[in-house]
Amino acid sequence: MSITTRSEYGLRALSLLAEQLGDERLSASEIARREEIPIKYLEQILSSLKKAGLVQSRAGAHGGYRLARDPRQISVAEVIAAVDGDPGPLPCGAAPAAGPLPFQGSHRLRPLWLALGTAMQGVLQATTIDQLAFSPQLGAQPPAVPDAPSPPAGAGPMFHI
Repeated sequence: MSITTRSEYGLRALSLLAEQLGDERLSASEIARREEIPIKYLEQILSSLKKAGLVQSRAGAHGGYRLARDPRQISVAEVIAAVDGDPGPLPCGAAPAAGPLPFQGSHRLRPLWLALGTAMQGVLQATTIDQLAFSPQLGAQPPAVPDAPSPPAGAGPMFHI
């Protein structure tokens, strides 16, 4: 499995759209300019995303694109499938257990490729456009707040008047 430029551009465009407030829309040319994506290529990608129901568009002076759903409900896997189709298996026998092995002797590597494919698909399914747009580090936990120092034993509350 590989992530294509087409998928990357689709993810970048949707992440930018996720940052828009309310009913705000962005034109394809504005998305292309801000994300440095060739406009003709982006238009093809946006068309695929629209067919998949991930973006909505409106023509006219106040037209443009916006997300069709809450960015917390759009997974990276869904975007990749929309713009590139099924990502396909990993090399060397990541095909289903009953399927043919692409390379002779690769049966030894099949468990590795299957585990890697499952892990990758899990990350792609669990990661949302919202996380890409607003989280500087995926899977990062917020920093822990240090516990307040414990008062010395026997110390009662202090009152200041």
